[in-house]
Amino acid sequence: MDFAGERYYKLNRILLTVIGLWPYNDSTFNKFQRIFCILLFAFSICVQIGKIITSVSTLESLLQILSFVVPCLVFSLKYATFCIKSKIRKMMEQIKYHWNATKCKEELKILQRYSNIGHMIAIMVATLFYSCIYIFITMQIFPKILDVVAPLNESRPYELLAIATFFFDQEKYFVPIFVHMTVALSVEITTIVATETICLIYMQHACALFKIASFRIEHAFDCKIHITVAKKNMIYYTNIINAIIIHNQAIKFFEYLNSHFEISYFILLVLGVCSLSINLFRLFLAGFKNKMEELIAAGLLVFCHFIYMFISNFVAQRITNSSADIFYKTCELPWYSVSVQLQKLLQFIMQRSIKSCKFTMLSLFDASLERFASLVSVSLSYFTVFWSIRH
Repeated sequence: MDFAGERYYKLNRILLTVIGLWPYNDSTFNKFQRIFCILLFAFSICVQIGKIITSVSTLESLLQILSFVVPCLVFSLKYATFCIKSKIRKMMEQIKYHWNATKCKEELKILQRYSNIGHMIAIMVATLFYSCIYIFITMQIFPKILDVVAPLNESRPYELLAIATFFFDQEKYFVPIFVHMTVALSVEITTIVATETICLIYMQHACALFKIASFRIEHAFDCKIHITVAKKNMIYYTNIINAIIIHNQAIKFFEYLNSHFEISYFILLVLGVCSLSINLFRLFLAGFKNKMEELIAAGLLVFCHFIYMFISNFVAQRITNSSADIFYKTCELPWYSVSVQLQKLLQFIMQRSIKSCKFTMLSLFDASLERFASLVSVSLSYFTVFWSIRH
């Protein structure tokens, strides 16, 4: 992959390469990476399900385990979605084509600005998520650190907060259990960060294409004053045609993106609401019982849920706004001052852009800031149900 905007995808390339999902890498080692990750996800889920079967006796214990099981299912789903490399590579090739085909300096600046926003969002998400997960991991060995820094007459008691404890004695097999937990959590968090940030950057690229279409429409009637009417009409005609072309490319890119991810995002929506409700229950329960470690762990999970849901819906809202902006830019043109033939050309864009593009999930839900508020409200409702059942 070689194009002017490649640097904006460097972080995504590194993260996807680590877990064997970068579409331009198909070596033998890459295949072993995918097999390792798939087995790791399968093993983690099986252990947690085994824990449910053998250890659940109350609603609290069930929700405690599900607070880890549901996010693990989310990570597994995201990994499975990106295992189909051909579709991911096709989107990267389209992005490469758009960058190489864009020659106008102003339009290149638009691509750079939106790609840079996507890159900064990716860095922010990676920083937040990795910080949270390694705070969680550090909490697991904090008693051992205190035993070294400020030793007591006897070792401090400790208990791994993660559920996948292999049914072995945690004191005796602490090191292998902790190593497995660290590796599993690192792979899982890398999966969600790598796959989600590349999706967000794809959405940002769609925003950039719609913005370029708006820019071309806005300047469709720009030309030199001292030229003949025939030359003016030819320039207007060419500018409108170019705007229609990039608008169609933006729509095709967005529709391909939406069609590829709508099923997985619909399942993620359901799992996300369940996971947020369960972890809210766990958070309040830890506060009610005054368990500081549980409170911090659940708080980190709830925080990551809110960040994940907000950013996904926020970027989807930007696509909707960018696509709708084309219609308003077209309406603002002095269409009354041009020929009927040019007015008919403008109708093509107006008819298509009057209905804004929305990231939909199986035609049932659309991602937006309003949807984010609805998801939070539903999650709180389910949390109150769990809390009332507890009492």
